[in-house]
Amino acid sequence: MSARYIYPGNREKKMKLHLYRSDAPISTELSHSLLLKVLPGRRAEELRLTPQGKPYFESGPQFSISHTGSRKNAKAGTWLWGCAAAENDEEGPVGLDIQGKREAKYFEIAERFFTSAEAEYLKGFLDAGGEEGDDAGLCKAFFRIWCRKEAYVKYTGRGFSETGFDTFSVLDENGEPAEKLSLCGEEVAFTECSVGDGYICVVCRKETENDKICILVGE
Repeated sequence: MSARYIYPGNREKKMKLHLYRSDAPISTELSHSLLLKVLPGRRAEELRLTPQGKPYFESGPQFSISHTGSRKNAKAGTWLWGCAAAENDEEGPVGLDIQGKREAKYFEIAERFFTSAEAEYLKGFLDAGGEEGDDAGLCKAFFRIWCRKEAYVKYTGRGFSETGFDTFSVLDENGEPAEKLSLCGEEVAFTECSVGDGYICVVCRKETENDKICILVGE
């Protein structure tokens, strides 16, 4: 296994974010190996997939995995794998998305997958200077929205094909990427986690006042 564990772990918390860095692309085999490592007591043959492709164990707990990396800019530790896992099913579903910040055709993608309000939010960063694809603020803003959408779709378990990204907004009433939001009649919370320079990481879970449910990340 080429991955290195970078999460210190606080075993008193009910929600944990496990992170591994890898010097090689995250294969399906490696992802499954890491999953079994962070969820002890589970076996590979117990892993199931929903019709939408979301992995789960019938015996719990709720979890969500994500990984990111780039062959183009490959270097040591480029690939990052994460698993957000609840201590038990009573904590409800969870969705995780991690993206490496990189140049992209932000506005072309936004036109296809973002709401009009989200697209307008991105355009506001053009006034800060810099050309499209080179402005750090624009890049960060794009992935803050994208990761929230991915995390929410994973949280619901319905998948991208059933929940079009342009059918819901992840901006709050002030037009900023939301921390808490009501979507489809359900209150959800988005936690943006610091997992290292060059990455955006968002966890989506059921909104709760229980302060024991939190995300801990460390290197």
